[in-house]
Amino acid sequence: MEPIRDPGLFRQGRTFFTKNRIPGVSVYGESLRIIDGTEYREFDPFRSKLAAFAAKGGKSWPFAHVTSLLYLGAGSGTTVSHVSDILPNAHIYAVERYPRPFGALLRMAEKRTNIFPIAGDAQLPERFRAIPGEVDLVYQDVAQRNQVEILIDNASSMLNPHGWVILQLKTRSITQRGSPQSIVRKARRTLEDAGFEVVEELDIAPFSREHFTLVLRSP
Repeated sequence: MEPIRDPGLFRQGRTFFTKNRIPGVSVYGESLRIIDGTEYREFDPFRSKLAAFAAKGGKSWPFAHVTSLLYLGAGSGTTVSHVSDILPNAHIYAVERYPRPFGALLRMAEKRTNIFPIAGDAQLPERFRAIPGEVDLVYQDVAQRNQVEILIDNASSMLNPHGWVILQLKTRSITQRGSPQSIVRKARRTLEDAGFEVVEELDIAPFSREHFTLVLRSP
């Protein structure tokens, strides 16, 4: 097993893994592999945009020294569970608005005690911002037309100065008009006007078509 990103990302051949924080437990049916007494979980780029970013050769991996993370659009917790592996000692605040995936997120957090589920709408950060307070990194995977503005609203009140953002930009959720590249350019301008530095931009097709990962640094 080869460590390829610090902290917490591994590869064997073409397959990515994270070290299983809860040995013996598969979260969503992913395969488990024991090597030299350590158990790893397969990190599938077709199931997780963060894994897709790594598989496409993304250079940024801003998890070092992160002690608190706000995850917007957590769903049932597929990627959140791998972030829990990557950051076993961090507090991960996972926001999800829909009851069914939130129920799965709650069940997972019973064992993964570094995950703190929040039943909330990422469009209304004023309703939950007191729970995480300030965080070191904001991860957003929200399929909304105003997803860029949602990110700015949340980061402006909860992201530490010089903190990091990983934004999974869903271009066709923003508009059906124009090319994905033109939509990304407009999003970048909006983020830069808000003071963010775009550290990296990567098209993560074919794993997630018309999706782009943007890694940002806050002012």
